[in-house]
Amino acid sequence: IGWDANSVTAWEYIDRLGQWPAAGMAFDCVKGTGSPNYSVQFTLDGGVTAFTHADVTGETTSQAGTILTPVQAVRLIWTVAGQVTMHGLL
Repeated sequence: IGWDANSVTAWEYIDRLGQWPAAGMAFDCVKGTGSPNYSVQFTLDGGVTAFTHADVTGETTSQAGTILTPVQAVRLIWTVAGQVTMHGLL
């Protein structure tokens, strides 16, 4: 996927349809510059409800994780600005 941001804001959801398998995905979040504090979120209902990943939340270093259920979209959200690049892995 390869997204990154340098501000304290939530990304717009990235629709995963056609990009990853229907069920399950692995991802990594690579810390770049700054001292970010970030979490991974996903949605099952088109962005109405955000669910924060149980393991990759409030992170300040590079992390990897999995989402084992089908989701519609994923995003990163920051509480402290800094660069983080997220990659989705099949």
